Amino acid sequence: MKRFIKLFLFLVFLASSCAKKNLEVFVPAVVEYKIKDRALAKTLDSLSLIKPKYFYSKIKIDYKDNVNDLSFKTSLNIVGDSALNAIVTKIGVPIVNGLITNDSIKTLNILRKCFINNSWDYYRKLLNIEIEYLNLENILLGRPLTDAYNQKYFVEKEEYEVALNNSRKESYLPLPQDSLPKSNLILNYILTTDLKNLSETRIFSANDSTEIRIQYLSRELVAGFDLPNKAIISLSKPDYKLILKLKYEKMAGNKKNEIIFVIPEKYEVCN
Repeated sequence: MKRFIKLFLFLVFLASSCAKKNLEVFVPAVVEYKIKDRALAKTLDSLSLIKPKYFYSKIKIDYKDNVNDLSFKTSLNIVGDSALNAIVTKIGVPIVNGLITNDSIKTLNILRKCFINNSWDYYRKLLNIEIEYLNLENILLGRPLTDAYNQKYFVEKEEYEVALNNSRKESYLPLPQDSLPKSNLILNYILTTDLKNLSETRIFSANDSTEIRIQYLSRELVAGFDLPNKAIISLSKPDYKLILKLKYEKMAGNKKNEIIFVIPEKYEVCN
């Protein structure tokens, strides 16, 4: 059961995997695109504005890391920019129910009949991580991250590759300071060949050589929105690998839904 709780929290924190200390380094005030980047900028700007107000899907998830290899299903319910409800099931039986909003994260451990109810600030302090609800939502809907995140960390493909290679070499030989990236966290987008949609998002921390890749393998038109129906999310560190394979089923967009999340009176706070 603890593995499912940790996995649920991992999905919450995926979009913002940089330590607070990384936010203190130099970052540009705005994103400056060269001429060759205008097509990318135009696509990212347009995609940021296009997503359903309501979204529902069943998601089959295959999870594998250095220790675990398991599969389960999640019912995902999103009310845009405000709330996300995820119910994790195993063999058709609900085992975890989570409600994520802009200001809190509530989790029911159904098997143990207990709950967790904490603010984002609690998790920021606990994990020393900057957490952004909207970025979790954007990742699940196949959209670019928030403007604020882009303005701080977006870099060109060439600079991304240089930082990636330099960081990997760090474990073998010392590098001069001017060869390292200005920011310890860098963000890179890859578009589809027709330049109309997002194919991949990469987040790389030069501080510890951690790389997160969100790959959208295929998409489906749902209520006029081009949404992912197959995706792979991977996390790679020198001593740890994690991969999530997501297959969306029974997707519905812009069908008004109400999220009902109730903590039963008999539930106690999880230890």
